Amino acid sequence: MESTFLTGGTGFVGSRLIPVLAGSTRLRCLVRDATHAPEMARSLVQIVPGTLGDSATYLSSLDDQTTIVHLAAVTGKARASVYREVNVEGTHRLLDAAVRQRVRHFIFVSSIAAGFPDQRYYPYGQSKRIAEDLVRSSGVPYTILRPTMVFGAASPVLVGLARLSGGPVPFSFGPARIPVQPIAVQDIIRVIALVVQTGDPTNDTIEVGGPDVLPLRELLLRIRAVVRPGGATARLLTLPLAPLRFLLGILEPVFGPLLPLTAGQLATFANAGTAAPHGLTDPFRSSMQSLDSMLAEGVPRD
Repeated sequence: MESTFLTGGTGFVGSRLIPVLAGSTRLRCLVRDATHAPEMARSLVQIVPGTLGDSATYLSSLDDQTTIVHLAAVTGKARASVYREVNVEGTHRLLDAAVRQRVRHFIFVSSIAAGFPDQRYYPYGQSKRIAEDLVRSSGVPYTILRPTMVFGAASPVLVGLARLSGGPVPFSFGPARIPVQPIAVQDIIRVIALVVQTGDPTNDTIEVGGPDVLPLRELLLRIRAVVRPGGATARLLTLPLAPLRFLLGILEPVFGPLLPLTAGQLATFANAGTAAPHGLTDPFRSSMQSLDSMLAEGVPRD
């Protein structure tokens, strides 16, 4: 019987993906601590207690009728060694188990950051790029999905941008003229579900973005207008991007997560965050949630 094995099911995307997949597939979810799994998730899926680093905890949950959806990853602020341990080595061990059990399809939900040309001081983006290479070279039939910025209520990236632009003096790092293309969380879930349900590996890398493309500085100002409705439109204070990235890159190995932000987080201001067209996702574009709707639903207010 066909089944789906999900990692990262307690995360921002994964917790919303579970009820969508549960009605159409026999769903198992790898969870480090089963007591942390939401009550809804425990009623919809078979919880597999374990970790990516210990394949013995989940090997028996995989077989030649299994589709793996690999969402689990370290994001935000962490040391480079932690990104490597989880995002690279964890993916490597999961792929080894997939090879051993001859799983039918490995769906890796990566990040648009994996394709950033400028990944200086960005261990998260580097870890995602290396993990993608592992997937491609594993011999397992695969589909790699690269979402752009994922927006929704309590979206970590949207909360961060709201803090940046919603204060008394809104600011950006550098001129922020690079284009971005946010996608609503429910739309990336629709794409993941489609890839699971069609069942056909593409052996391809598919970038997935929403219907609206705009400069990052305009996005910051539109977020500010939601955070502070009725307030006067403010100009963004532009802070120097390159020196800040360099300085943070030097400080991070010593001070790590104690810093208020990382050089890696500033990579968003140095690289375009848009998705290349693809035949799988293009038909979704017209029905995707608009940026105005994403901001109305997801931006935290004062």
